Order: sequence, then C-alpha cells, then structure tokens
Amino acid sequence: MSNAPILSVRAMAEMIDLPAYQTMRVLHDQKFPRREPQLFRVTYYQPVLRAIRAYYSKDNDEGMLHSARELIQAGLPKGSRRRHNLRVLDAFAASEQAKRHLEITRSARARVPVSTDADNEATANTMPIDGAVHLRVAFDLVAIERDANGAPGQTRRIFYNTRVVAMEPEMARVTLELTHWALERAGRPTPMSNLELVDLTADRVYHVTRRRARTIERTRATAAMIEALWPTL
Repeated sequence: MSNAPILSVRAMAEMIDLPAYQTMRVLHDQKFPRREPQLFRVTYYQPVLRAIRAYYSKDNDEGMLHSARELIQAGLPKGSRRRHNLRVLDAFAASEQAKRHLEITRSARARVPVSTDADNEATANTMPIDGAVHLRVAFDLVAIERDANGAPGQTRRIFYNTRVVAMEPEMARVTLELTHWALERAGRPTPMSNLELVDLTADRVYHVTRRRARTIERTRATAAMIEALWPTL
C-alpha cells in the first residue's frame, strides 16, 4: 500500500463534519508528524494507561497506583506530559472506574479500508486499498468484568478519554459506532454492549445500543474528502 492515510476510529470521529481547512490541518500533522508528542496521541498517556492495566491485573491493588505515581514522577521530565499523566492517574483513582473488577485479556487490533461507495460495502474486507482511507481500532484496555463475588461476566473493550476537556456525547457515540462497524468489517463482530468509552474527566461511561446509518454515510463522505486532500499536502 502506498502512502495512504490511516486514522484511528477516534480521530475519524473527530474529523467527521469538520470544515475542509480544519481537516487539512489535522491531516498535515498526520502525514508529517511533529517531533513533540501531541495531547491526542495515545502514546503521550502510555505511562498512566499502563498503570491502570497493572492496577486491574493485581486485583485493584492501590499500591500499583502509588508505584505508578513514583515512576511517572521519576521517569518523565518536569513539564506537561508528567503533569497530564498524573492528572489522569488521580482522576482514575477518584472515579467509579477504580471500583470495577476487570480481568485483563489480550487486546486485539484491527485495520480496515473505508469504501467511499456504499455499493462496494459487501466486497470490502481487511485487504489494503491503494490510496484509500483506513480505519484503525486499538483499544486502551480489553478485559472480562467480574462481579463482587468474582464471577465472570461480559468482555469489555474500552477506550479512555484522557483529555483535560470532557468528551462530547455525540463524539463518544460516533467513536463507538465506528468501532462496531470497523470490527464487523474486519471479520471480528463484537456485541455493542461490549464496547465502552470511559471519560475519566467526567467520570462517565458511554455505550451504544444501535449503529446509525448516517454515521457510516458521514464517514464515507469524510473519507472521500480525505482521499482528495491527502495528495495535495
């Protein structure tokens, strides 16, 4: 595959309905990444996401959060990245999420091309399409939920909002709808009830119960615009 845009489902959810000039700005940063990590990149928050996974892996051991705080303070230089990772760590510790019992499992990834033609939907699959926009799904955490007695329940596939600002409900919904669609297209259909977007800033959990056709239509339209703009950057 040539130099085609690969966007996370979260990035696509943000770009839907953006004016062309704003889309070009985001795409430019995608095609020519800056040296400094930007706040929307998951790698920026890997220290705290690693701490959350370790906390659940050790049966909600608060000592893991204390250790993570020390590691972040010692391992990250003073500045915004350290400050934001500590902010998210504190938000998690104070949230309802810290009360859940999750058994961490392997996190699968998926990447699928976005057909800009609905008539080609049935024939599209995970095979790369030259020049096409591709959607990437990579969860922050995949786990089996356990009740207070330790009995296993549903699998949870979780994204975290780690930004300073709470996520707009519509953006959260679109993110989950796109995730459900992309996994289905990748041959990994997942019940909607398994998908979650956890907003640590607002201490709120988002789910979806149905996938709107207009979300996919808007995604195709956005993908068509991206394909047209990409070679001009």
